[in-house]
Amino acid sequence: MIFSEYSSHKFHVICANLFFVAMVFFSGPIQADVGRFSLTAGYRNDTLDWNIASDFSGTTPNILSELTWEDLQVFQIGAESEIVLPLRDRVSAVILGRTAYGWVVAGDNQDSDYGGDNRTLEWSRSNNDAGDGHVFDLEGGIGLRFAMEDERWSLSPLVGYAYYEQGLVMQDGYQSFSDQALVDSLFPGVILPQVGNISGLDSSYHAWWYGPWLGMQITYQQNEKLKWDCLLRWHEVDFEAEADWNLRDDLMHPLSFEQLADGDGISLAVDVQYDFDKRYAVGADLAIYDLQAKNGIDVVYLNGGGVSGTRLNEVNWESWALSLSAKYRF
Repeated sequence: MIFSEYSSHKFHVICANLFFVAMVFFSGPIQADVGRFSLTAGYRNDTLDWNIASDFSGTTPNILSELTWEDLQVFQIGAESEIVLPLRDRVSAVILGRTAYGWVVAGDNQDSDYGGDNRTLEWSRSNNDAGDGHVFDLEGGIGLRFAMEDERWSLSPLVGYAYYEQGLVMQDGYQSFSDQALVDSLFPGVILPQVGNISGLDSSYHAWWYGPWLGMQITYQQNEKLKWDCLLRWHEVDFEAEADWNLRDDLMHPLSFEQLADGDGISLAVDVQYDFDKRYAVGADLAIYDLQAKNGIDVVYLNGGGVSGTRLNEVNWESWALSLSAKYRF
């Protein structure tokens, strides 16, 4: 196996958890100029897709197999913290933390296989239910906040670390296209399922994205009650995934294949906060993520004990979320 039981993604999530806990612990005994803790709940929508080549050199087909999870509808809850520690006139240190967990309640999956370059000569396609699984986010960051002279505007350059996890499924399968004649010419001996329901499909795909980020937060205090925050970040990420293709007798279970790649992306978070008094506030949040990983490896574990591999062309993850929050200032 290319990853052991104590694999790198587990190491990174432990580091991220320690970072988040350390920020909360460190902020406790210090008299902060502004401290805020928030509980959030809302709706999230995700899309994730990936495709592999026929081999590492990219010979025909350059896209052998492609899987897409679309319109993943997620109910998500979370917690956020922000600590602002005054350093000098109009300059403060900022500590941010966020964690969230979500349940996938609906979604669609498509699995397509091709015999020609650029998604031509499709010989198999299944459309499956993806309405189960989970998502998990963990983020932390530190930086400096520079207030403008009127103190209504402020800028905060930040650096931090993020960890994102998606546990996805393929269930209630339906074979929507099957070209056995083409398969006979390309892969003799491979028998495709006929068009119709796929009995017993319960495959899983588990993905992890983790790495550092650089960002800029803009804060605007519109009046005594209303405040706006906008955080734009650039992410550098390592990507890992594990899958169990439960109907493939030629593959190992529960680990059928693993994927590894490097990538990057951006995220945007916009928050509006309304203060009832000095302690309590409510807010509304919009968060958008767009991350990609390319030119990786896909390692397949065969049932007989062998290992094969090919090129992971790309992985793309897009997400947006709308949340409401209850905030406590301390």
